[in-house]
Amino acid sequence: MTVTIAELHVADTPEVWRAAGFAVADGGTCRIGSVTVRLLGPDAGRGVVGWTLSCRGANDGQQRPADVDGVPTTWVEGAVPPAGEVPPHPNGAQYVDHVVLLSPTSREPSPRCARRASSRAASVTASSADVPCGRCSTGSAR
Repeated sequence: MTVTIAELHVADTPEVWRAAGFAVADGGTCRIGSVTVRLLGPDAGRGVVGWTLSCRGANDGQQRPADVDGVPTTWVEGAVPPAGEVPPHPNGAQYVDHVVLLSPTSREPSPRCARRASSRAASVTASSADVPCGRCSTGSAR
């Protein structure tokens, strides 16, 4: 099973993103590669306030969590739209390489996630706030 980011839900205005050089549709969405950014306005909170993850591959029948470490999460089955349908952005952005989120959850990471993080960065400790860890069955979103 492969998990990818289909959407990011962002508490910001289309005007701010247009000023930063992104092509934003009238409905407040911005496609960057295969990721749709939904601009919900500042009343929705601050920064990334949720996301939609896509599962491709085995339909294992597992129930997906409604949040991943406190980040509201919705799920879709199947592939996200191909990158070829994306309008060009004046700033040259073509795809989302990775997303870094600070989780509102303060729980310690699982030992598995802490081991994975420490193998990628020698200075990561189990109490670090930026250890990649999730409650989904895959352990990561790509």
